[in-house]
Amino acid sequence: MQQWVGRPVAELVAARGPADRIVQYPYGGRIYIWEEERSSPTSADATGRRAAVGQRSETQVFREMALVGDDGVVLRTQVETGTKGANPAF
Repeated sequence: MQQWVGRPVAELVAARGPADRIVQYPYGGRIYIWEEERSSPTSADATGRRAAVGQRSETQVFREMALVGDDGVVLRTQVETGTKGANPAF
């Protein structure tokens, strides 16, 4: 994602596809967010005992984000993995 800094967001969208969501950044500009959910079996239950593979799964969200200035240029990018439903930290 770092290679997009300084380039027009239109080029990023053309290469990556439409963002899953776009939020207003409180200090000006917008944050374009692409998200992908990934589920994986957990290896232990809440008590720390080993759980059977496939018994439960944990959903993680892989996020790619781009902070875009009012002029449409990418100012900063970030990639993070978090839990489903959590707000991205930019």
